[in-house]
Amino acid sequence: FRLYDVSARAVKSVDPDLRVGGPSSAAAGWIGELLGHLEGSDLPLDFLSTHVYGNVPLDLRPALASFGRPGAPIWWTEWGTTPTHFHHVGDTVFAAAFLLRGMTSALGRIEALSHWVASDHFEELGRPPELFHGGFGLLSVGNLRKPRYWAMALLGRLGRTRLPVSVSGDGAGGLVEALAARHDDGRIGILAWNVTLDQSKIGGDPLLDRRIRVRVPVPPGTAYEIRHYRIDAGHSNIVTAWEQMRDGAPWPSRQQWATLAERNTLDQLRPPERATASGDGTLEVGFDLPLPAVSYLELAPQA
Repeated sequence: FRLYDVSARAVKSVDPDLRVGGPSSAAAGWIGELLGHLEGSDLPLDFLSTHVYGNVPLDLRPALASFGRPGAPIWWTEWGTTPTHFHHVGDTVFAAAFLLRGMTSALGRIEALSHWVASDHFEELGRPPELFHGGFGLLSVGNLRKPRYWAMALLGRLGRTRLPVSVSGDGAGGLVEALAARHDDGRIGILAWNVTLDQSKIGGDPLLDRRIRVRVPVPPGTAYEIRHYRIDAGHSNIVTAWEQMRDGAPWPSRQQWATLAERNTLDQLRPPERATASGDGTLEVGFDLPLPAVSYLELAPQA
């Protein structure tokens, strides 16, 4: 606390607009203690920062409010599926769906959620033993896009205007969740995923697979081209592609690197389809969604 006090005053003496915060702790520790220490003082807390793994980010707003600091920005400066390097889950489809669950839970209640980390080029533990070794990155060594890279990319592919979504049925909210948004040109993006926080299900469980039926209210008779992008065991999954060709090798050959780069794509589940809204103004799309998996529907209005 003395370190915080001295540092905060020193930073503010140089420039009052520089932001100071903390406790920059692991596992949401020391939050109440720091807030209690600052209570009644003139010391700044321009943001509250901590990190967590293996779960969705906690709601820290009640803690801030109880110490008279409602509205203080909340920064989760590290977050991900696991804090353990060389943990297999980092390279899986499970991690991709987990990323979407965490990001969605944070919408509207925190200012920053930083996925740890961008790349498997991670110097602290030295050279990794093989290409997919359970690194923290969205990208592999050599910048191949892992399944959770594509999950982040699909979030960025959603439109600017968020649309209300209601999810119902067996597993709604606990397994299956969804986001939707509209682009300025009228395209509608719908993200749906199936995942649990139980990491014993990394490899999936047929009992938790679900049949999804998406209903979108649109003007009656409107025609749409539907593109269905998928992240699962066989789609948008460079890890599976490597397993099929590696033959026990820890690293790709020059030719295999080239082949992996060609196969490192965001894949469509099926060719684009055309559908027309019913007379009551409902456009309906059905598909199977295994656990774990991610689907992204892009609905483009047709003339």
